Amino acid sequence: MRTIRIIYLLFLALVLLPADNSAAESQFSGVLTVEQAVELALENNHLIRAAMERSKAAVEALGTARADFYPKLVGTYRYTRLGEEPFLRWDAYVVNPATGTITGTREVEAPVGTLDNFHWDISLIQPLFTGFALQSRYAMAKTGMALKQVALQQARADIVRQVKVAFSRALLTEKMVLITKAAEKSLKAHAQKAQAFYAQGLIPYNDLLQAEVALAEASQQRVAAEARAQVAKAALVNLLALESDQDFKLAELSEDLPAPPDLQRLVSLAKSGRPELEALRLAVKKVELALKMVKSSNYPQLSLVASYGQDGQDWRATDNPYRNSYNSSLSLQARWTFFEGGKTRSEQARLKHEQKALLQQQQNVQQAIVLEIKDSLARVKTARTNVDTARKALSKARENLRITKLRYDQQMATSTDVLDANTRLMRARVRFYRAVYGFHAAWAELERAVGKSPNQE
Repeated sequence: MRTIRIIYLLFLALVLLPADNSAAESQFSGVLTVEQAVELALENNHLIRAAMERSKAAVEALGTARADFYPKLVGTYRYTRLGEEPFLRWDAYVVNPATGTITGTREVEAPVGTLDNFHWDISLIQPLFTGFALQSRYAMAKTGMALKQVALQQARADIVRQVKVAFSRALLTEKMVLITKAAEKSLKAHAQKAQAFYAQGLIPYNDLLQAEVALAEASQQRVAAEARAQVAKAALVNLLALESDQDFKLAELSEDLPAPPDLQRLVSLAKSGRPELEALRLAVKKVELALKMVKSSNYPQLSLVASYGQDGQDWRATDNPYRNSYNSSLSLQARWTFFEGGKTRSEQARLKHEQKALLQQQQNVQQAIVLEIKDSLARVKTARTNVDTARKALSKARENLRITKLRYDQQMATSTDVLDANTRLMRARVRFYRAVYGFHAAWAELERAVGKSPNQE
């Protein structure tokens, strides 16, 4: 029993103690891959959430258009106070009661209403035929909902592109920090060796100064690279809508660089993948439906109206001394507008011009997409070629620095030679990583230009 009591007290302590919010305060920690970054951005980014809310609003607009098909229940309540009691005047015959003969006429007045008049009624209105206006309005709302879905897809595609480019840029700036640190470390070792050689009288003071200046410049480059890395990572964090103090590392991107696809295949994929083209197709359809709705005014509008009402001199409209206080009716209403000063014709002409403009815009967007694909494809090809070239140059720069250091140790090379070799290696590393991450950024741009993965079947 004592053991059970101790377990129970420990359980209560765990429940009542303040919870550790460290996990809740951090949305992410550890190593972040580019796929996880894209997933976080699609879930947290404010632009995506705004597009999702607009899509939900379009769904509600469709519900509003659907409601127009159903009958409407309308209630009315009215109170009227007359200045004078209404009456009816007529000429009545005067009859002699003794003889029963008409002796003449006289004017007679009789009240036919009250000073206080209350009225209320309830009507049920069911549209029967609107010249296809309701159907067109519903189809327009449905098309509008599809447009918002396409806008959401476009926002997602833009965010995915931005995240992948920002991820590549952040990795590149991190590599720049490592490169500058490695250069600083190498130049520090060289400066120490130059100091020793100068102390032994093997090199002039000028060579020592060159080594120390190069070390100072390398330190400045490292500090600048660290600042750029912080800014690049902050931009990525902002895209992912994470806390500014999030601590995570970026996972390395794949070194398996895909081959650039054929241009014609990319253009074919873009025709079905680009949300902008789908948005224009839906916009043309929406204008066609608007034209149909405008033409509905050429037809009569038919409605079935069922109503029940009461009239009286009390607030409930039940006391009516002159006629029945209640009544019901069933009527068929027809409304037909014959002339509006050319309004319908002008509206049709406007919509036709809008339709032609959208068709022209569609052609322009298609041409712009082809040009965008060509530009992105050229960047991908250039970056892929640069990766192979930069990799070979990096290998040669490493070997050059190794040989130059050996020659310097043997006093067969000057301090300038070592500094130049360090500079060449640093530039080779920079070119290599710029080419690698430039390829990934260019590939992300190509994906956005196509509207889907270029390797997608």
